[in-house]
Amino acid sequence: MVDETADAKSSCNAAGAACQDSGTLGGIALCQVAVTLTLASGRGHALIDRALYLPPACAADDEHRELAGIPDEVSFATKPELADELNIIRFGNSQAVADGGLAWSADGSQLFAVLEYFDVNTGTFTFSLQVIDQPTLTRSILSLSGPSTADITKSVALTGNLALSTGVAPPAGTPITVTRSPAGSTPTKNFTVATAANGGFTVQDTPPTLGKYTYTVSYSGSTTIAPATASHTVSVIRIPTSLRVTTGSTTFTYEATIHVTAHLGTTYTNRTVSIYAQRFGSRSRALVKTGRVNSGGNLTVSYAAPHSTTFSAVFSGDARYAPKTVTRAAYIRAKVSESLSGYYGSRRIGRISYLLFHRSDLLHAHAAVAPNKRGQCVEFEVQEFYQGAWNANVTTGCINLSSSSQASAVFGLAQADIGFPYRIRADYIRSSKDTSNLSNDSAWQYLMVET
Repeated sequence: MVDETADAKSSCNAAGAACQDSGTLGGIALCQVAVTLTLASGRGHALIDRALYLPPACAADDEHRELAGIPDEVSFATKPELADELNIIRFGNSQAVADGGLAWSADGSQLFAVLEYFDVNTGTFTFSLQVIDQPTLTRSILSLSGPSTADITKSVALTGNLALSTGVAPPAGTPITVTRSPAGSTPTKNFTVATAANGGFTVQDTPPTLGKYTYTVSYSGSTTIAPATASHTVSVIRIPTSLRVTTGSTTFTYEATIHVTAHLGTTYTNRTVSIYAQRFGSRSRALVKTGRVNSGGNLTVSYAAPHSTTFSAVFSGDARYAPKTVTRAAYIRAKVSESLSGYYGSRRIGRISYLLFHRSDLLHAHAAVAPNKRGQCVEFEVQEFYQGAWNANVTTGCINLSSSSQASAVFGLAQADIGFPYRIRADYIRSSKDTSNLSNDSAWQYLMVET
């Protein structure tokens, strides 16, 4: 609660003493007037802050100022302006001081306030305790913020601000003490920074090693302003490493030679990379190559992959750069081979060689799949060429591969069109439970049926 009070005087020698209106004294009187801030409840009150009112005549009277010892920086301010600069204590929304809820500590350095909040939904009160340190002093609010992590050898920049509860910025150049403390250790560095005109300041520092550091900033306060502290923790980590692994393509034929290249970016002392291969579905990986990268940062190895494989490039890190692992998947198609039997000859038409069958013959189609895919499916697909395009003729459906990963089918040719081109291939369709290879087809075999 903001109010004013007066103190009667017998002369004008006291600072601000003049004939002025006072409700306390019942009218015009020779007095000093003070603007006061009081924390009050139904059963008590506590004086929090006050400011002396300096009437315009006193403020402009050099003789009065000298006689009363009024500092040069003190100028005339209206009573509302003085109230704005008082040490106002603010509580949360909808909170009030409970009856009898104010008490001072024995040494007067703390004020205890019991706050009450009425919940309109439940019709009940809840209470909380707020402890106000140095309530008769202007409170200072110190903040510090910045990144939570920093790379080793890199400078850390933190920003802070010093504000006063009066809303007036502290003078530019106000000293702020900075302490850097490693986790679990005593402080290792102390230095001072100064505030700018708006109360802001910057803390710039380079932590010496890896670890967690707490920066604590302190404002010592003054005879009228309470001290304040704030802190911020920064974890110094190793610099992220640039590492990648490439295979050129992502899909390959069976047992194709894959050229795996690991590229390592800038590091401190360690230039060694390891390359591993891990078959899809396997829980273990095999070391393919380890060694120092070349002057271009590359380490390359050739690898013949019968199964879909995940390649890993691993850098173990060094004193400044973090460990890193990157992966690259290479998908391998199964190998599907097909052969035909039952034909009596062949004929080349253009660039295509056609196997020749009598209409009374049986066409035997044989397929083999590698790696071994016993129990999985192969379908034989037949197409006929007419009206200028290849058209579907017949498909066998799933034929399970044998223990040696082979399958066969027999086709009667009695209904075949004489003299028309046909072609046939084997289609391997992988099981949904098998991720080790992609589905694939054999090459087409071309044939004609004659009488």
